[in-house]
Amino acid sequence: MRRYRCIFWTILLLIASVAVQGTAFAENVSTDDALISDDALMFEEDDADLNGKYGDETMRYLSFVKNAYQCGKLLSAEEKAAELNALTDPSTVEVIEFIHQGILNMEEQIFIEDFDINKETLDLCYQTMVNNYPDIYFISMKYSYTIFVNEGIIESVIPIYDMTPEERNEKQQIVDEEVEKILDTIEPGMNRFDQVAAVNNYFSSNYHYDYEHLYDDSYDGKYTMPHLFEKKEAVCQGFTLAFQYIMQKLDIPCTTAQSNEMQHIWNLVQAKEGSENWYNLDVTWDTIYYGEHGMSPYTFFLKSDYRFMNMHEQEGFGTGQDHVAYQPDDWADDDSMNDIPISDTGTQPFYSNGCWYYGKQKYDFGNPVTIYRYNSATGESEAVVQVNGEWAVPAGVYRGYCFNSVGVYENKLYYNDALNIYVYDPEVGEPRLFLAKPTGVVEGQTPIFETRIEGDTLIYGTAPDYPGNGAVVTEHSIRLATMEYIGEIQVTETGIGISIEEAEDANKLVIAFFDANGRFIGVDTQQYVPNGSYNGKVHDGADSFTVFAVYVDEKGCYQPKGTSKSIQLK
Repeated sequence: MRRYRCIFWTILLLIASVAVQGTAFAENVSTDDALISDDALMFEEDDADLNGKYGDETMRYLSFVKNAYQCGKLLSAEEKAAELNALTDPSTVEVIEFIHQGILNMEEQIFIEDFDINKETLDLCYQTMVNNYPDIYFISMKYSYTIFVNEGIIESVIPIYDMTPEERNEKQQIVDEEVEKILDTIEPGMNRFDQVAAVNNYFSSNYHYDYEHLYDDSYDGKYTMPHLFEKKEAVCQGFTLAFQYIMQKLDIPCTTAQSNEMQHIWNLVQAKEGSENWYNLDVTWDTIYYGEHGMSPYTFFLKSDYRFMNMHEQEGFGTGQDHVAYQPDDWADDDSMNDIPISDTGTQPFYSNGCWYYGKQKYDFGNPVTIYRYNSATGESEAVVQVNGEWAVPAGVYRGYCFNSVGVYENKLYYNDALNIYVYDPEVGEPRLFLAKPTGVVEGQTPIFETRIEGDTLIYGTAPDYPGNGAVVTEHSIRLATMEYIGEIQVTETGIGISIEEAEDANKLVIAFFDANGRFIGVDTQQYVPNGSYNGKVHDGADSFTVFAVYVDEKGCYQPKGTSKSIQLK
């Protein structure tokens, strides 16, 4: 074998390399443009006498990856085609995976002479690896190799690392912690579509486009997977590589598509169980259009090539949403996913008990919001809740619009009508009143104009008129972490009965009563007893009441302890 024929020269190579270069980290490598561009010898001219130490068998050269996504570069059409071919050719895939594993192990020298590849194939394999394995973010785009001079066969690859092992481990810990959070959204029983949708959900809800560094060419972090996971923001390369990394963790085939004309990149994914069909998925634009424009976070999700190129044909879209002049443009020919029910939802869907729940028609003011349940396995979608009601404004005028919306917190849907806020728990299967005429709501004067969820806080707006008419919207916020279900409440002609559920650290139960205008008119309190009960009278003039479990400290200050419920009496 060649390795044994030249073992003496290899030992000399390693000794000379360490003596001249030190460990193969980027800061120790010559950056002479002529050396790099000419693919010339790695060593400086005054070290030329070292060349003889390699004999007639091998020589060491410096090479580099010309275009890498994690450096903000896109490929030429020819390069992209060559990469895609390399990813489907078993002979190159074997080389790519072998080098990839060596880099993950941070090996100083990876011997590949048994693959019998030349310099051209090595360059293709190395660049393809860099652009399709986001987990090797810690390497330089430069690398060296040794070659059997007489035969033109590559003996070994010597990666150049941008991070020390300690730095890489520290960065990888950050990556692993975020990846664990994403994978925690994958629930037992999810099929491949559900898994892809769950990851798309997480990205569009938790990350942002990095506008701050968009035009800062010196800031390469924005292009990488670790930057997105650590800073929660990146540009399209960072989003796309990170999404591909998660798909690799889930063993879901995923690659990339790119457009030099658009200066943009996105994913292709095999999202249908038991099928090799590819679908376009632009998680960057899903994040932007959901977070900044209130559109569905599945607007650019699992589309065919024709739909991706002709988004302007859909109602409400223009040519600015078309994806043009990209490669590959002939992989995604299946259009069966183009119009899945969640593709035009106005809310962030969430998964529970084998189905996706979501609200539609957020911007169709002539119709109420309808909450649907979608089963991806059967393709069936059905309405589970419809919000009715008219929005009253001063002078007794009623608008035929529904200014309501849907937010999600801990697998529950929160939505509003003109006067109240409701919660729908899929495990219960029935909506219930969450807040009756909350603060700021006065019937006929200041109704609710939509709700939203930010973190663990529900925010709702009240206004004396349609905001589009210039009315000022006053926003109110409620910490949902302190507004959990307290137990069963029964209201009869003779009074109120409450079965109390356990709330950690609570020591007092508070029942506050309000009139029809939302004004406080009285309160009852009693010692908080877990799994106990309360039986009391309704205060005269009360239109609604709210029950709180609280902790009263030694100074008499009240602290909510995770339990609250509001009930309208009339």
